[in-house]
Amino acid sequence: VNVAKVSKTTFAETQDLSYQIQDITLNNIVDVIKEYNCNPNIKDVINKKIPDGEAGNINGQMFCRNGDTLIKINMSKNTFETLFPMSERYNIKQGNIGDCWLISDICGVMSTPEGRANIYSLFREENGNIFVKLPNNNIEVCFVISEWKKLKTDGLSKASDGIRMLEQTIAFNRNEKSDKPVIKQANNSKEINKALKTLKGGENGEGISSLIPEKGRKYCMFYNVADNSAHKSLEQQKNDLDIILSEIDTFIQSNKNAVCPITFLKSFTLDKYEILGNHACRLIGYNKATQCVKFVNPHNGNQIAEIPLDIFVKTMKEIHLYDITTK
Repeated sequence: VNVAKVSKTTFAETQDLSYQIQDITLNNIVDVIKEYNCNPNIKDVINKKIPDGEAGNINGQMFCRNGDTLIKINMSKNTFETLFPMSERYNIKQGNIGDCWLISDICGVMSTPEGRANIYSLFREENGNIFVKLPNNNIEVCFVISEWKKLKTDGLSKASDGIRMLEQTIAFNRNEKSDKPVIKQANNSKEINKALKTLKGGENGEGISSLIPEKGRKYCMFYNVADNSAHKSLEQQKNDLDIILSEIDTFIQSNKNAVCPITFLKSFTLDKYEILGNHACRLIGYNKATQCVKFVNPHNGNQIAEIPLDIFVKTMKEIHLYDITTK
């Protein structure tokens, strides 16, 4: 029995994919960031050419615009376009590792301007290598650009090279800890696959905590269906969720840096495939009039799905809401 439907619309189609990296030349500018911060004319020129959350090539140096801030990207324009092509930015599909929690969080972070700026800043290019370092960990992972794709890795996401490197970096940091800065070479298939196994079964929101520094994220809400269902009828639970989801939808629609991970407790049929229990997805909206919840399932790439509140209340485990706007 079909209890939910998959829209023909994908999340990528709701985003502006027409942007191409701009080459901007500013005369006699040595410190672009300093001039951007103090020169309104320079800021106006850059803001008109680089949308919020997008990258631009200014005087031969890559930057990402994050609101009224420029963040330096430590790689060439060619490398950036190879790692993060516009066509694959939102089309991230989970592999068979069991890291729905991570892929869902990466998709959520990449869907926000602030999130993209944070992710791009984790990468640096040096002598034909790409180094990736998470904000809260000491292990920096080195990828040899010309060699790493030849390695046989099991179950990585179907995504851009940059996202797959990020997935491996988080695996290495889950597999081992270090009190001191360490550079880890991603050049051994056996070692990489061992690390990737640690990605199975993470906590909802753990990916956001790995990608975004503590000062750059605010944990806005947590709702556990079981904790809030004691001594309440199903109809009361449904009414509670209707109110909460309406508030969440208002927050998401008014905050471009909102991310809302969710976890389903029970399995249910979704068109021609099944949502499994303890599966992490990402809530992207709620239609109060039709009482339908909109979400993106990492198993199905970036396709938007809808589930009636009647089913959602019976299958939902927990809801998290983050604001990843830097304070």
